[in-house]
Amino acid sequence: MSYILFFILILAIAILVYFLAVRGKKEGGFSLARARQIKQENKEKAKQRILELFKNQEKVYNNDVENMLSVSEATATRYLEELEKEDKVTQHGTIGQGVYYTK
Repeated sequence: MSYILFFILILAIAILVYFLAVRGKKEGGFSLARARQIKQENKEKAKQRILELFKNQEKVYNNDVENMLSVSEATATRYLEELEKEDKVTQHGTIGQGVYYTK
């Protein structure tokens, strides 16, 4: 008898998960692809804000990006490195507090 109840419970959970997934797709709800898209959009917005810094200052330091975006040092570095790979900024220096970027 307990095996039958266990099987019914597992089946009910599977059906519930299926319907929640289908409902989410229909309503534009959460999906992994949508989450990745939002993350990429946010990253592009952040990089655009970094480029806007150059309108007010000639040199941009990692610390400027950290403070403006309220992100970690690693995230600021990653954004600046991506902009450098896209040839939108140029890094001056190699390591430490003396490193800065120009447009």
